[in-house]
Amino acid sequence: MWNLILCIFGIPYWIFRWCKETGEAAGYEEAKRIRNKKFEEGLNDWLERVTNPELEAEIEKKMSNEETAKEYLEELKEAAKELDILDVRFFHSYWETYPNYYCKHYVNAVRVVLANRGSLRFDDARYGFWCDIPPKLRDPRDLTGSVDKRIQFMEWIDKKLKEHGVMDEMCMDASGKLYHLDDRTKRFMGNYIYRPASRDEKVYYFQDTIENRR
Repeated sequence: MWNLILCIFGIPYWIFRWCKETGEAAGYEEAKRIRNKKFEEGLNDWLERVTNPELEAEIEKKMSNEETAKEYLEELKEAAKELDILDVRFFHSYWETYPNYYCKHYVNAVRVVLANRGSLRFDDARYGFWCDIPPKLRDPRDLTGSVDKRIQFMEWIDKKLKEHGVMDEMCMDASGKLYHLDDRTKRFMGNYIYRPASRDEKVYYFQDTIENRR
C-alpha cells in the first residue's frame, strides 16, 4: 500500500524536481553563454581600437637593433622629460650610456612609442600591465625605478591614449577584484587593466571593501 502511494506521489515529484533543476541549469548555461559572447565582442572591439600588430612588430624590430632603435631616441627623451626621468634607461634604452652594451628588454620603450600614437601593446591591452617593481632597484643598470615612478608611467600611458580619444577606464585588478583607481588602489601590487579587457562586471572603490569587512 505504502509503495503504491509513494509511486503515485513520489514519481511525479521527482520528475518535477528533475525538470526544474534541468531548466535552471539550462538557463544558467544560456546566461553564461550570453555573458561570454558579450565580453568577447567587447574585447574584440577594444583590441581593434587600441592595438596595431603591424606597427608594434615594426617598432619591436627596430628596437631590437642598436642603430635603428636610435630613430626613437628623441621621442624617448621627450617622454623622459614629461615624466621627470633623468635617464632614458628607464625605458631600457641603453645604447647611449652603454655604447658597447645593448639590452633587449625594451618593452617600456615600445610602450612609449605606441602610446604616442594612441596604441597599446597587444599583451598590455589584452592582459593589462603588471605593477610589481619594488621600491629598491633590482639591478644598478635597470632604472625602472620605484613603485611611484611605475605608477606615474602607467598614468602617462593612459593620458596619451585619452589624447587620442581612447576614453575607456583604466582600473586596478588586485586581490581578485577590479578597483577604480585612486591614491590608495594605485599602490596595490596588482594589474593595471582597462575595463573592456576584464571579465569583472562590477568595479569597486577601495573604501567599499573596507566597510564591508566591518
